[in-house]
Amino acid sequence: MEQRFGRLVKATSGQGLYTITDDVRAWVALQGISNGLLTLWCRHTSASLLVQANADPEVLADLEAFFLRLVPEGRGLYRHEDEALDNMPAHIRAALTQTSISIPVQNAAPMLGEFQEIYLFEHRRGAPERSLDLHLMGEA
Repeated sequence: MEQRFGRLVKATSGQGLYTITDDVRAWVALQGISNGLLTLWCRHTSASLLVQANADPEVLADLEAFFLRLVPEGRGLYRHEDEALDNMPAHIRAALTQTSISIPVQNAAPMLGEFQEIYLFEHRRGAPERSLDLHLMGEA
């Protein structure tokens, strides 16, 4: 059993879903592990990770719109307003999704379905840079 660790840094330009699939595939391919389990960990409390459909961009637009309706932004809605009005809603959206995902790896590639992508789900309006840790365990 072997392990590899890595970090992926992704710049965002505000709220939305950003595909990281190609970056993850490229990293896994370079690790020398054919079969195993990949774990991705988001090092932030106002962003999250999703595996979601990639065939129709309306899916992503609907997801974003749903979360904006589910957890609205605005003055007086939350006690925590110190950083910005989008900060507390971003924490809630991240709590409702996930900050880590695990994906099986076979033949040195993540075992994603035909219409699946890995997304960083940015919940802040600003343009932060996000760090994701990658951990791959398996056999060469």
